[in-house]
Amino acid sequence: FDMIRTNELRVDRSLLIDNFETYKLSLEKFPISKENIPGGVRTKQPNDNQYSFLHHKEFSLHNHLYGDKWNENGIYLITSEGSVKRALINLQTERIFKLDDVWEFPYQYNSNRCNFNASVTFPTSHLAVVSDGIGYLYIVDTSDRTNPTQWKTLYCEEVLVSYSLLEDQKSDNSRKLHCVLHLIETTGESKTPRRSSGYETVLKWIVFKEGSGSSWDKILLCEFRGHGSPDYVALEKGCQGLYLISDAEFQVANTAKIPLLSDEQNGTCSEPDYHWQQTKEDVKVWFTTPDAIEKTDVRVSATFNFLDIALKDTSFLSGTLCQRIDPELTLWTLNNSKVVVEMQKVEPGVVWTNLLKNSSKVGKEVINEEFVAEIHEKLAHLCSENEVKKSIHSYTAMLNSGEMEECDAFGETRFLSRFQAINSKITHKVILGSEQWLFSVQLTSDELPAFCIRRDVDGILWQPVQPQMDNDIFQCTHIHTFPALGYIAASRQDKKFLLTPSSKSYVAIINTRGHVIVFRKTNLSSGSVLRNRKTSTTTDSLFVQNLVNLETNSQVVGAVASDQYLFVLTSDELIMVNIK
Repeated sequence: FDMIRTNELRVDRSLLIDNFETYKLSLEKFPISKENIPGGVRTKQPNDNQYSFLHHKEFSLHNHLYGDKWNENGIYLITSEGSVKRALINLQTERIFKLDDVWEFPYQYNSNRCNFNASVTFPTSHLAVVSDGIGYLYIVDTSDRTNPTQWKTLYCEEVLVSYSLLEDQKSDNSRKLHCVLHLIETTGESKTPRRSSGYETVLKWIVFKEGSGSSWDKILLCEFRGHGSPDYVALEKGCQGLYLISDAEFQVANTAKIPLLSDEQNGTCSEPDYHWQQTKEDVKVWFTTPDAIEKTDVRVSATFNFLDIALKDTSFLSGTLCQRIDPELTLWTLNNSKVVVEMQKVEPGVVWTNLLKNSSKVGKEVINEEFVAEIHEKLAHLCSENEVKKSIHSYTAMLNSGEMEECDAFGETRFLSRFQAINSKITHKVILGSEQWLFSVQLTSDELPAFCIRRDVDGILWQPVQPQMDNDIFQCTHIHTFPALGYIAASRQDKKFLLTPSSKSYVAIINTRGHVIVFRKTNLSSGSVLRNRKTSTTTDSLFVQNLVNLETNSQVVGAVASDQYLFVLTSDELIMVNIK
């Protein structure tokens, strides 16, 4: 029995802009630089078998322009010939200098098989991971990307039949890469829910570990399946958890068959090293020793958060406990080669998700039926079929849906879920509600990406904070407010991309026809203020919107925002808008 820690978003009211009125139209023109792409950009369209909504969303919203979180002005694209090009910018003239070839796909790139769009990600400042969309994955040595150099392929193998690359991260130890691959597969009839298209989203968490020579070993860490499309997928620093936001629940598939990432495991299922059980007040762990031993051969050491069990002066089970215990009340027994250790919880009633946090041993929890029944009894009122009667004075004001406009319609409830690598279970969940999803942005290379969702009419930017092992707290911090962005985005039905740079200095909405609207806050010249005639309030800044016509007849297929430049990719040219 596992308890998921659930939290809610808490708005920082000091970051809300109460005196916001509107975005004033600015006639300021931004300089534009363009560079033609010989042969055009490599884009794929769904075939006759890719007709579901999941396929449509994957193909239509795919961003074919790739930014580098380690180098803000590192912009990359893939041509129709299979060449990866980098945009070189002349900082003096503030124009695109040229598109430089840095790497090319091998012959497999031109396969006619059913495929998805190619993608490029950068897990470190010296490595890139490239997916060709037809099943081949490449680990590439890019050297220092601040200086344009040719990339070198370190690894190439057909990993899956057809997928796109969503996220990757380098773990702290040695050459080990964690990648999340995105597939859309058919669902068995017995598993297909009502009104389902027969397709489901599959996320595969795969680990690549560099071996001897040029070989790389791969392990399928876990697999997630759901009937929605993911809005947000990220791996935390250290690769111990995966974060997922979607409009549908994702479940771990074939948990018992998925190998855990451990030096002692090779992907095959085996008997657990120990068993453990918990009640409201106690935790018990037991195992059978491989050889006959005496009591003098057993040593049990316990502190308030650590347990170490040694057999014949050799540590058998050691690690940090999931929660605190009272070490003075820890007891152990030995009977017929079976060692049993009993511990008392410091916080009675708290459900432990596992016994140890960082042990290489594999344990299995034995459910205590009385403990589970007690918890179910406490939660029974939450799923009762009987109406809960309340006084009319106890009800709070509710939202009147009749006062909402059509563009304000809510969708499905979203959750930010954290899946733990060691057991593929959800450990934390943040309720996001049914508000409109806007975008995600990587603010720094060593933090989780921030995400923006609508609240009232505003766009609220949230920064997930990685939970610490000591207090096991997971929260999202409100770090910025984009005034009225939620309402504006909902009313722009033709928007293709919505994005902001890491500085959060502006927000750009780009539609399919090559029109860009930039929303930003500008400061007046020194000493200048504006006075509101109605309220007599003064301000030294303005919220403005700039309209930019890219003057192109080609389809917009990608966009990346940096602090100074907005890059827009069409099917045949790269456009740079100078936003200074």
